[in-house]
Amino acid sequence: FKYIIMKNYKTLVLLVLILISFFSCQLDYDDLKNIALEDNQFITNEDELVYLGCNDCNSKGNYIVNTSALLELNSVPIQIANSIDLSEFLPPIGNQGKQGSCASWSSVYYLKSFNENLKFNNIQRNEYKMSPSFVYNQITNGNCSGTSFEANLSILKNMGTCSIQNFPYNDSECETQPLYNQIVEAENYKINDYKYLSGQDMLLEMKILLMNQKPILIAVILDEKFGVKDEFNLTSYRNHTINYNSKISCHGMLVVGYDDTYNAFKVVNSWGENWGDDGFVWIDYIAFENVTKPDEPFRVICQAIVVEN
Repeated sequence: FKYIIMKNYKTLVLLVLILISFFSCQLDYDDLKNIALEDNQFITNEDELVYLGCNDCNSKGNYIVNTSALLELNSVPIQIANSIDLSEFLPPIGNQGKQGSCASWSSVYYLKSFNENLKFNNIQRNEYKMSPSFVYNQITNGNCSGTSFEANLSILKNMGTCSIQNFPYNDSECETQPLYNQIVEAENYKINDYKYLSGQDMLLEMKILLMNQKPILIAVILDEKFGVKDEFNLTSYRNHTINYNSKISCHGMLVVGYDDTYNAFKVVNSWGENWGDDGFVWIDYIAFENVTKPDEPFRVICQAIVVEN
C-alpha cells in the first residue's frame, strides 16, 4: 500500500513539473497582456503588474485639445539649449501601487511638489511632497479607477492640495475624504490655471517650456514597447507601429527634461524608483512630432498640458 502511494505521488509530481515547464515556455508577453487584466492594469517588459489610470486617451491615438484654453508663448529664444533636466526639483520618486491614480501622481505629487520646490529653490532637500490622495479621493470617492487631468487640475485650481504628510497616500483605499484642517492647508497650494499645447510645433514649444522651468503633463498610449532599453541603454519608448485595434492603455506622466543626444524627452513615472532608469523613461521626439499626423503609425501622445502656478 505504501509503495502504491509513493509511486502515485512521484507520478503526480512529475506531471506537475511537466505542466509548469510547458506553461512557462508558452507564456510570453502577449499571453500575459491578454489575460483578464482590469482596465487600469498593465504588464511591463519585466512581467510586472503595474497600474495606469489616465482617462485622457482614445482608441485611435488622436490628440485631444481644448481650443478655448490654448497655451500662447510670448517669445521664442534665439538659441535653444541642447538639453535641459529639471528633475532636481522633483520630490522623491513615488509608486502609485495598485490604484489608477497616475493622473493625480503626475499633476499633484510631481508637478505641484516641483513648483513649490522650484519656488523656494529646494534642490537638495526636496521638502515639498504634495498629496495625490487629497485630490484623487475626492474625484473617485471610493471607486479607485482612472481619472482625467482636467478633474485633478480643477481641484488644484479651486481647492489646492495639502502635504502628503498631512494626507498620506494609501493605495488600498480611496474613500477617505479631506478634513477641515487639510482643506485649510490646501488653500496655500493652489494653481492659477492650466493650458493645453496645441500640437503645432510641439517639439519646439515643449523645449521652450522646459527651458523656462515648466514641466508638461502628458497622457500617453502604452504598449509592449514602452520601457524597452534602446541603443543608449536608456529605458525608452521609441518609434514603432501601434496596434490601435488592441486594448488601449493610457498613462499620465510628467515631462521634466530633454536631450538632443538621445533625441528624446525625459519623463518621470509613478511605478517606483526600481522601474526604468531610477523611475524615469525617455520618450522619442517623434512621438510629439506625430500628434498632428494621422497617418503616422507611432501616435501615442494624446494630451499635453502646462500649469500656471
